[in-house]
Amino acid sequence: GKSLLNKVFGPKIILSSSSIVVQIQPPGQAVVFASDFVSKVLGGFGTKTYSVSKDGINWTSSTNLYSLSVTYTCSDLGNNIMRIRVVDGAGQDIVTVNVNVQDNQGFC
Repeated sequence: GKSLLNKVFGPKIILSSSSIVVQIQPPGQAVVFASDFVSKVLGGFGTKTYSVSKDGINWTSSTNLYSLSVTYTCSDLGNNIMRIRVVDGAGQDIVTVNVNVQDNQGFC
């Protein structure tokens, strides 16, 4: 579990939404930004590093939340779990959100 330090002082991701529906666009992909879900990050201290992952294994990181995105393709049609993580000097927080990838325009 989380350490007491992290529970009390660690960063906390506040979501504006926990689910989104996206449409495949030419050339057969849809880009989803972490900022589509994150309202703000509370607490913590020090430099925050944000990361996103579409599989929980491979992560893309940046100190700029608004630059982070995940690209979904035709092989990702349907419901997908996207992970968003923040790490700083006080600990970390990870949230999962749902991305429903659709191809209503027939680009796949």
